[in-house]
Amino acid sequence: MANDPDDPQYMSAIECLAMWLFADPKRPKPACKKRGCKRKQWKRPRRHAPGQDSLYCDKHTCAYEEKTSGGARCTNSAVSGGYCAGHTYCSVPNCNQRRTDPDVSFCRDFHQCIEAGCKNVRRYSQATNSYGPYCTDHACQENSCMAAKRKNSDGCDTHTCKGQGCHIAVKGNSSDPNDADNFCAVHRRCKSSGCGDRVHDDPVNRAGVRCYRHYCASGATNCGEERLADAGATVCSLHKCKIPGCLNPKNHGGGGTYCEDHECAVDACDEKRHGLRKHCAAHVCRAVFVDQVACDRPGDIDNNGRCHKHIECPESGCRNYRMIVNGNLLAKCEDHLKDQCHQPGCGKVALAGSDACREHICGLYGCRYPKQMPGDYCMSHKCTEPSCPNPRDVGLADLGASLPAPLLLGLMNQLSAGGFNASLAVANATASTLCSRHRCRAKDCSQKPVSDAALYCPRHECLEDECRNEVAKDSRFCQEHGDGEFGGAGYWGGGGGRSIVQRRN
Repeated sequence: MANDPDDPQYMSAIECLAMWLFADPKRPKPACKKRGCKRKQWKRPRRHAPGQDSLYCDKHTCAYEEKTSGGARCTNSAVSGGYCAGHTYCSVPNCNQRRTDPDVSFCRDFHQCIEAGCKNVRRYSQATNSYGPYCTDHACQENSCMAAKRKNSDGCDTHTCKGQGCHIAVKGNSSDPNDADNFCAVHRRCKSSGCGDRVHDDPVNRAGVRCYRHYCASGATNCGEERLADAGATVCSLHKCKIPGCLNPKNHGGGGTYCEDHECAVDACDEKRHGLRKHCAAHVCRAVFVDQVACDRPGDIDNNGRCHKHIECPESGCRNYRMIVNGNLLAKCEDHLKDQCHQPGCGKVALAGSDACREHICGLYGCRYPKQMPGDYCMSHKCTEPSCPNPRDVGLADLGASLPAPLLLGLMNQLSAGGFNASLAVANATASTLCSRHRCRAKDCSQKPVSDAALYCPRHECLEDECRNEVAKDSRFCQEHGDGEFGGAGYWGGGGGRSIVQRRN
């Protein structure tokens, strides 16, 4: 059957209003839409009354009036007891129970809060898969509890702090009135026998049931066990190191087996250390067992369980360790490397009585030590100035330690034209750790110059501004600036000369 375009239920609000304003007053009012009913449709008593007109007669229009909207009447069709289906049955899905009060959206027996005067729906519990007797506003905060809240509290009698005058909701434990769960953090008392101290408020005390003297400080989650009574103990028996006599807490926040002092030092290994070593039997250097050495380095599986300092020489029948030079592991032990250059990466034969080959031996004749790469001299004969490859500026006294006796004697004879005393003075010259470029040019001085542009140290450079000459004997000025109108200057400024603190303008 086609829809009637003149039927108000298929017309817009403006069309309905226009039809009502301009309707023929002699035209009869439309009949009730209820099948078989010939009564007139119900109209609002006044034109400006709240709500809308109904398509049904007064008898077949829902009798519910919305109090919050000025008493507007529901215009749905009444189905039973004078009310529509929406105001007859409970609003909870799949509930077919009738409402007792049309103003309440829920049935009284199953879904309306039983608190007097409350129209809210009861709280649904996931734990029991059912509705409790009270709504969220009136039910105890504990989800599994069906009791009502106590006055001024979020919990019932069981789940409210037992402290005098306290209304804070707690977890509660009805089986033990003195249990810490029956009290809030302020009124909670230690559960250890005979102790009435307040529970220790600390992040590590996660369980929150023991005082400062009795709580387990292992850091384990929710550990409420009592601390051991032994002097110095800080944890309970469950979280104590397993080594007999050790009272330290287990490592890893109580989740390990031993304390930090007795657990293997290798990450992710919680095995016991081997004896006095820092690693367990599986990770300790194998030389500890085979050679009875006291090694605290972990073994390497690629080196047959040995650390890098205790790797055996590969030569057949040799039990010595491979040699290490400047942190570099050599191929063999010292005995089997005596004739080989010690420079890393060099396999050439070493010179007789030396640790280096001809290419890598110190540039100072007679020195047996290897060069300090990339320079040409060893550490004992290289200039100590950073990045300087030059040799130190040394006297014959220093050379005598490295030159062969015949060569040294011949050199002394060539320098002793003025007699033995002259050669002896040269031989006893002061040795320096600097090269000739970086040391003071003054005789027998081994100090650094004042600056890179200077030639003499502060003791031997003229005090005159911008002067780089050497000072005269017993003076702080050079020959040029020490003589003149002021006369010769003594070391302490006496003798008619200028004072050492004076400068020429």
